[in-house]
Amino acid sequence: MAGKDLHGLIRLTRHQVDERRRALGAKLRALHDLEEQSRRLEERLVAEQDVAARRPEFAITYGAFADGVNLARERLAQSITRAELEVQVAQDNLGIAYRELKTYEESQRLRDERSRREETRREQADLDEIGQNIHRRRDNGTGADSNS
Repeated sequence: MAGKDLHGLIRLTRHQVDERRRALGAKLRALHDLEEQSRRLEERLVAEQDVAARRPEFAITYGAFADGVNLARERLAQSITRAELEVQVAQDNLGIAYRELKTYEESQRLRDERSRREETRREQADLDEIGQNIHRRRDNGTGADSNS
């Protein structure tokens, strides 16, 4: 039956949608982790600034620390930008797979509906033929009533 062909394709596409949804979730978690690292880096910078302001002996090393923070900021910013692009690509891929799934499901629904209408039409044609046969038998006097 041709209708069953789409069921396999629908199952495969659902699996792809699930895989892409999981991939998007992983990329979103990675992006969140990078943003969290950036937030912690800023908190650490503020804490070090506070220590350097209160304790002049630590102020000597603050400059090197600040340079390291700036380098880490740049790397994190680049990583966040890459992660955001990966999230966008993953969202696009998920959207494509989802639209494909909906297309296949709608096609299958239309096939099922067409098949159901055809089956109903055949059943009605069979019932009409039975009714015509009964009517012909009555008209010909071969029905059950003429045997009495």
